[in-house]
Amino acid sequence: MQKITIGQARVNCNFSPKVVAEHLGISVKRLKKLESNSGRMQYDLVVRLLRLYGISMDHVYFGPAENVYNGEEVSNCGHC
Repeated sequence: MQKITIGQARVNCNFSPKVVAEHLGISVKRLKKLESNSGRMQYDLVVRLLRLYGISMDHVYFGPAENVYNGEEVSNCGHC
């Protein structure tokens, strides 16, 4: 199964960084940092994002976003 980054999941759902950051109670700067490398994201934030985006953990790659963009095509998960 091909996975997408949390940033791509946000874009697929047509959410702005500001809306997601406000929903999570974090700054846009922190959200963008998490989107660039989600490997050490706190579990509670992961759960809240997955619920917001309506996707399961199986669809999301957690780690440096460049790893996905450098070697694999990123596609829409089809849930948003």
